[in-house]
Amino acid sequence: MEKELLEDSGKSVNDFRSEIYKKFNIEGEQRTPVIENYAPEPKNPFLVEKESSQSQIDGSPKLSEMKEEFIGERLLSGFSPKSTREIESTIDDFVEIIGDIPISKATPNNARYFKKIISQLPKYRSQSPRYRGLTIKQILNLDDLE
Repeated sequence: MEKELLEDSGKSVNDFRSEIYKKFNIEGEQRTPVIENYAPEPKNPFLVEKESSQSQIDGSPKLSEMKEEFIGERLLSGFSPKSTREIESTIDDFVEIIGDIPISKATPNNARYFKKIISQLPKYRSQSPRYRGLTIKQILNLDDLE
């Protein structure tokens, strides 16, 4: 619709812009706002670079440390306590299976291994009297004996 109005008037966009600047007493040659980008463009935005020094890896918080912060932020953001408990339980299982590693050391291979182990566990294991109170390793060993 704006294009039709411009064509019908015989004026260009710059003509309209000039009129607006005159009407509102806007001065200066640069009439279009410029948004500066202070961050350099990434060379490859999908490539995660490896840590360059051991001290950076060692300074990374552990999964268990970040869990508390994540759960707190999630609850403050309005997510349901039930879904948050489920995520908290999943993070606890991940830490039990993979270990309480620094976040910077978590890899896709860790996630695949976690998924493989979780798929071997019985459903509703926390509700079953047989499995309640056992570690994941103990549950897997129980099922191996049968």
